Amino acid sequence: MIRPKRIVHDLPSVAAPCPNCGYDLRGHADSTRCPECGTQVEIGEAAFQATRWFDLRLLDLWSIGVLQVTGCATALLGLVAIRQGAAFAVILGLLAFVCFSAGSLWFLAIAPAVAIRLRRPFMRAAAGAQVRTLLRWCITDALLVALGPILFTVLRLM
Repeated sequence: MIRPKRIVHDLPSVAAPCPNCGYDLRGHADSTRCPECGTQVEIGEAAFQATRWFDLRLLDLWSIGVLQVTGCATALLGLVAIRQGAAFAVILGLLAFVCFSAGSLWFLAIAPAVAIRLRRPFMRAAAGAQVRTLLRWCITDALLVALGPILFTVLRLM
């Protein structure tokens, strides 16, 4: 029995990128060869992977923001502890350093990946709301990452 090919409808909110070259396969049969690179593609799986990538990067960026805010709060608590002469100020300083360092290094790994992926038109078309949220989180995390050295400089001057 010959199964008819299912056609993916051309909806702007549903991207179907080729996992090999990124060519947008919207409007092609569900199981097809990419006209750009010739890779056999299951479009439903490709669209799922693109959406999953967005979700994972949003989770990464949210986690980075939490690390940076935790580092900032810990640094401020450490400053108060130093002023009061508390012995645990060193522990708070180390915790702030770990949070800022981990968040900053994680951001430096994620930000280029986001920038490279978002240059591809099919990724921008994959989900407009997700792209806007992703960009907002990137900007917020960049500001939080920049806050670390500024906060460290201010604390050293005090």
